[in-house]
Amino acid sequence: MNRGFSGFLLRDDLLIALLFFITYMLFAPSLFTDPDVAWHIKAGDLIMRNSSVPGYDNWSFASFSQKWYNVSWAWDSCISLIHARLGLNKLYTLNCLIHALLLVFIYHSLKLWVKEAKETRLVVASLSGIILWDFVFLRPQIIACYLLLALNTLLKLYKDRLKQKFLAYIPLLLALWANIHGSFLVGLGIIFVHLLDALYFKQYSRGKHLAVTLIASIIAVALNPYGINIYYAVLRTLNSEVSKHIAEWGQFNFGAMYGTSLVVSLYILMDLLPRPKSEVRAVDKVVAFGSVFASLLSIRYFAILAVLAAPYMACRIKDYIEQEKIKKITVLEKLRKVVISLAILFAVYITIFQDKAVIRNQASIPMEEIEYIKRNYLNYKIFNNYNIGGYIVYYGEGKFKHFIDGRAGTVFSEEVITDYLKFKSLTPGWQEIFNKYSIDGAIISHSELKYLEIYNFFGNWKAAYSGKYGKVFIKIR
Repeated sequence: MNRGFSGFLLRDDLLIALLFFITYMLFAPSLFTDPDVAWHIKAGDLIMRNSSVPGYDNWSFASFSQKWYNVSWAWDSCISLIHARLGLNKLYTLNCLIHALLLVFIYHSLKLWVKEAKETRLVVASLSGIILWDFVFLRPQIIACYLLLALNTLLKLYKDRLKQKFLAYIPLLLALWANIHGSFLVGLGIIFVHLLDALYFKQYSRGKHLAVTLIASIIAVALNPYGINIYYAVLRTLNSEVSKHIAEWGQFNFGAMYGTSLVVSLYILMDLLPRPKSEVRAVDKVVAFGSVFASLLSIRYFAILAVLAAPYMACRIKDYIEQEKIKKITVLEKLRKVVISLAILFAVYITIFQDKAVIRNQASIPMEEIEYIKRNYLNYKIFNNYNIGGYIVYYGEGKFKHFIDGRAGTVFSEEVITDYLKFKSLTPGWQEIFNKYSIDGAIISHSELKYLEIYNFFGNWKAAYSGKYGKVFIKIR
C-alpha cells in the first residue's frame, strides 16, 4: 500500500493538476470578471424554474421582437444547479478545477502522438496551462475544449487504426456540443480538414467514411431546441456588429498577455527548427497553425489553441527534450514526493478555507446602483453599458428591465445593437435613442461621465444616486 501511495505521488498528471489548480485558484481572474458568467447562471435558473428553454427574453426592454437563441442552454442549466447548491465561491473553485483537469486530459491524449515521451507531454500540457491562464472563466467554452479534445482524439484513433467504431461516436459528440456552445462549427471544420487530408493522400476509403461522418454530424447538430436554426443563431453572433467592439473578439496584441505571448512565439519559432525525427503529420500541422492564426485574429480562440496545437508541438519538441533528459535521481524523487504532498495539503486548504472574492474591484460592478434601482424604481426601463448587462441580470433579479447585455446577437436585433453603438461611439444623434425606446433611467459610469457630451446630456436628468461604479439618472417627466 505504501508503494502504491508512493507511486501515486510521482504521477505526472497529479503534478500538472495540482500545479495549475493552485495557480488558477491564487491568480486566475475572479468569477465575475467576466459579466457573461452572471447571465449564464440566471438563464439556467430560468430554464430550471420553467422546465423549458425560453423562446424570448423578458429581462431587456429592447429585445421583445427578437427570438432568443440560447445555444448554451444545457451548460446554463448545469451551472444553475451547481450554483444553487455550492454558491459563488465554490463555483470559482470548481471552475479552476475544470481548467486544471483539462490539462490532465491533454497530457494523456498526447500518448497517441508521443507515447513514451512523458517529459514532452508534461512540457506541452504545461504550455497549454499557461495559455489558459488568462482565460480561466466559467463559460461553456471550457466544456467545448473537452469536446474538442475528444473529437481530436477520436479522429487520431481512426487515422491510426482505421476502425469505424471511433467515427461512430462523433455525431453524438457534435449533438451534445451544439447544446452547449456555438464552437461546434470548429468541430465540423476539424472533421473537414481530416477529410481533405484523406483525399490529398488518396486514402479514398478513409475519406468516404469521414465524409459520411461529417454529413451525419451536420445533421446531428440539429438535435437541439432550435433545430437547424442553430446555424443561423451562431452566425448571428459571429456576424454581429457588436463583436467588433468586444475585447475578446479583438486581435491579439503581443505583450498584452505575457504568458500567452511567450507560448505563441514559441509555437511559431518551433516550426523554424530542423525537421524532427518524430513524424509530424500534415493534418496536425494544418490544425495547429489554423488555430494559431485564428487566435491571432481573435483572442477568444486561445483556449482552442491550447487543445489543438498540443499534438503538433509535442511532435516538434520531443527529440530536443529527449536529448536533454536527465536521469532520475532517488534524492530528487524523494524531494518530489515531499513537494507534491505539501501541494496536496495546500490545495485542500485553499479549497476549504480560502474565501475567494467573487469581485476584486467593486468599482467595475454597479452593485450599489442596482440595489438602489430595485428599491426605488421597479419596472423602469434602464439604459446601461453593454459590459454591465450580465450583472444587472444577476443582481437585478428581473425587478427592472435593462437595455443590452452580453448575449448580443442571440437576443438583440442588429438595430438595437447599432443604436447602442451610437451611444458608445458618440455618433451624432445618439441622444435620440432615449426617446426611441422610451427610456426612464440610466446607469452611467464615472468614466463615461468624463465625456462632455454625455455629462451635458444627463445634466437634464435627475441624478438620483452616486455609487462606486457610477451614477443613476432618472428622466424628469
